[in-house]
Amino acid sequence: MREYKGIIIYADGSVAEGHFVQGKLKGKGRKIMKVLDVYEGEFANNLPDGKGRMTYHDGSHYEGDWKEGDKFGIGIEELVDEHGGQIYEGAFLDGKRHGRGKFTRKDGEMYEGDFVQDCPEGTGKLTWGKGWSYDGQWKAGLKHGKGTLMSPGEYTYVGEFENGKKHGKGTLTR
Repeated sequence: MREYKGIIIYADGSVAEGHFVQGKLKGKGRKIMKVLDVYEGEFANNLPDGKGRMTYHDGSHYEGDWKEGDKFGIGIEELVDEHGGQIYEGAFLDGKRHGRGKFTRKDGEMYEGDFVQDCPEGTGKLTWGKGWSYDGQWKAGLKHGKGTLMSPGEYTYVGEFENGKKHGKGTLTR
């Protein structure tokens, strides 16, 4: 078994630095990808695995748990986007938001609840705009099932939703 500490420059232009076992990063190290994304943390078989931080070329970053190269476990992801940025704190599975988490946009929109494959699904509460909120059930990122939609100073609807819209039994109070 060949073990060493050092730096490897790959044919694709990426660079890895750390402890190598048979040519693959293992343990603490750093890898700069050809698109200038930088990962610092723990590796196994040349992939992020354990605790680490990925900083992407656009300034976005993720810090938390990794498994076989994917975000996996608990972490914090801060993304640069057209809304001024967003932060997600919570559970990940196979690189996607999956489980309990909290998503906040810099413009004030916030969702806290269950995620499945990057989408709100299960139960959760979304607040946006000037105090609007929906607290209830979600499916594939849409209001779906029972919930409460509140529009401050206008109305409150408690009832059923389907595919993001009021549908079925409910009570509207002004």
